[in-house]
Amino acid sequence: MELTASITKPVRLAPKVLCKRASLNQQAVSLQIHFSHLTSALPEISPSPFISNDSFEMASTDIGYQYPSFASRARTVFKAWLKEPAQISSLVPSSRALTEEIADRDCVRRAKLVVDLGPGTGETTQALLQQMSQSARLLAIEKSEYLMGPLRKISDPRAIVVNGDARFLRRYLDDAGLGAPDVIISGIPFSTMPKNVAEQVIDVIDHSLPRGGTFIAYQVSRKVEELARPLFGNPEVETVWLNFPPLRVSSWVK
Repeated sequence: MELTASITKPVRLAPKVLCKRASLNQQAVSLQIHFSHLTSALPEISPSPFISNDSFEMASTDIGYQYPSFASRARTVFKAWLKEPAQISSLVPSSRALTEEIADRDCVRRAKLVVDLGPGTGETTQALLQQMSQSARLLAIEKSEYLMGPLRKISDPRAIVVNGDARFLRRYLDDAGLGAPDVIISGIPFSTMPKNVAEQVIDVIDHSLPRGGTFIAYQVSRKVEELARPLFGNPEVETVWLNFPPLRVSSWVK
């Protein structure tokens, strides 16, 4: 199957009202809501049927809301780096400061569907699930099989984990019986990808997001901003210094 990218839309400025990180008061309310969720019963959400040759599976739900430890994720990242160093952007899992900057937003809490592209060992996935409503769904797509172990151990029935290629996002959404995502998060290292592949990923993100949807990318370089500007306009950018390496978190509203 040949993929083509068509980034031809004129540059436009991003809307003034973006999905920013919550204020301190909102963060306190969110924390109270999160602990309330942890003490409530698990929702009854059945897995959707899949029609695809890619590896789909629901994250394990046999022990409730459990997440892999930082140490287990760090070991997984190091082993993955030994196998395919070109695919690993950092030997250190994402910090809490970074994942909170990405996930602690009203658009995430309001979302019915969130897509997490290139989640690695699932730090962003975990943070997103902790902010999302109990009726929402999350689709996580990770290309590296070597990073899939911790993702598969996330025991939250709202999560669907896919070992696949972000360029096929729309097919994965269709096969899972999901609609258009409200928020798409991307940790894919655009600066190290071939230009045509990077453009294809940006193009499918644009085609998948409805008007008013939010696209958030966390990167070392400005490459994703250059690629996304013709389609999404100029982003709002925050730098998270308490992460190794420090990363730029760029946000757009379509």
